[in-house]
Amino acid sequence: MTTETEKEMEAQGVYLYAIGPELPVQDLGAIGVEGSEVYTIAEGTLRAVVSDVPYTRELRPERRHLAAHQAVVNAVLERSPVTLPVSFGTIADNESGVRELLRRHADQLSEQMERVKGMVQMNVRLSYAAQTPGVFEYLLTDRRTDLRSLRDAIFGGGRTPTREEKIDFGQKIEAALNEFRDQLTQQIEQALSPQCSATKVLSPRSEQELVRLACLVPKDATGAFDSVVQEAARSFDERFTFEESGPFPAYDFTELHLSVEEGAEEGTDVRADT
Repeated sequence: MTTETEKEMEAQGVYLYAIGPELPVQDLGAIGVEGSEVYTIAEGTLRAVVSDVPYTRELRPERRHLAAHQAVVNAVLERSPVTLPVSFGTIADNESGVRELLRRHADQLSEQMERVKGMVQMNVRLSYAAQTPGVFEYLLTDRRTDLRSLRDAIFGGGRTPTREEKIDFGQKIEAALNEFRDQLTQQIEQALSPQCSATKVLSPRSEQELVRLACLVPKDATGAFDSVVQEAARSFDERFTFEESGPFPAYDFTELHLSVEEGAEEGTDVRADT
């Protein structure tokens, strides 16, 4: 007896990787999800980069699937002046569904492509790397001596702070850390602005991560961008780590929401975190 899951596995779906205008992907070969052959589906002036997969529902984000998805998007980025990467796990029932998606969102897709044409995304990250003192101790010692005095008054002298005092102090520390992050972000944005067409502040993923910034950079100017990044990094001592990564498709500068379901207003978006 065939289960519903087995039926879904047996069905054929069309997996989406990217959307663009004239996308020369005919030579990419079988590098898609599950080793599938990558090809394009055309609708008007738009092209969707896809492959056939034996699924009709969203894939699990396993490492091999994520790697295949990114490999296709990167290959398209190398060959095309503009690439809108589709979020991982987007599957249409068939080619007609892909064409309907392209028709339904043609104007919005064209607008997004015009915005990122000839551009790539470069990411920079500033982290506090020292183990001793930790990031909070550094903040109290080097940045906010007023909070250090408050800490000593609350926790020093063998007294037991109240629950309210602990909560209030914790909130003050969090606010100070966010203020420090904002100051550093403004500093780095200003330093990189000569080589960035646009920037977007991304949320930190840990206490040690102070700045996480996406920069929209002309595809032929990544060398100049690297130079300003190196110059900006000289402003920080050995307690900090300044990292650059990319180029990537403009994931964080394409905010269009697409759906493979006919008539749906919201669904999978044409962007993803890096």
